[in-house]
Amino acid sequence: MATALDALQPSWRSMAESVIDALICSGTVWTADDVRDVVGEPHATGSACALGGLIGGRYRRGEIVPVAVVTSRQPQRHHGLLRAWQAVR
Repeated sequence: MATALDALQPSWRSMAESVIDALICSGTVWTADDVRDVVGEPHATGSACALGGLIGGRYRRGEIVPVAVVTSRQPQRHHGLLRAWQAVR
């Protein structure tokens, strides 16, 4: 079964993974908005789920944990809720 991650543009995925790596290494609390601020949105089928899939993969591998729920800064999200993440220590 194809997923949103399968449909990603390789350059966008690589950039997003690099930003997530840097945020994890920094030890700061971060959100998907912080990643979007740098890499923007992918333009591919299923792109709405793509960033969540990348972050969710890091959570499932035990690299990050949710530490808060905050409101999104993205206008298209209309202040919707999203998780704030931090590296596992």
